[in-house]
Amino acid sequence: MNKTRRQAFTLVELLTVIAIIGILVGFLLVAVSKARERARRVQVEAEVRELAKAWKAYWVTYGHQHGWPFAKDGQGKIRREMDGTAMKILAGAEDTPTWNPEGLVFMEVQTEELENGFKDPWGKLYMVDFSSDLITGTEYYETAVTFPNRDRYEFE
Repeated sequence: MNKTRRQAFTLVELLTVIAIIGILVGFLLVAVSKARERARRVQVEAEVRELAKAWKAYWVTYGHQHGWPFAKDGQGKIRREMDGTAMKILAGAEDTPTWNPEGLVFMEVQTEELENGFKDPWGKLYMVDFSSDLITGTEYYETAVTFPNRDRYEFE
């Protein structure tokens, strides 16, 4: 009888291949996580820019003629979460006639944002600081948007 020996992988070779695949998957997961974080930051920058432009347009349109919808703190600054009420003002919703009497749309807002507020990708409401100064006869408005444990974006 003629016996032929069958070639096969040894246990050590199989374990080595599995270990290498595991290491490569680990590298891939780290890269995917970093890419997601970068995507969130890009999304935040776009949303913050849009939010600041919308409030600036509101300020330029109405100024102080209809009163300001948010109370000032002791330093004359306004700090406000972008909850449903704030987003309704920007969306020109019918139930905010005092603060947006013309019903102008300063920002396109989803129904969920009208109900729950405007949240960052981490699930927290955006916070906006408003201030205005009168310098040499010209009124300047500044809007700063902050979000927890993240950068601060300022717009004039």
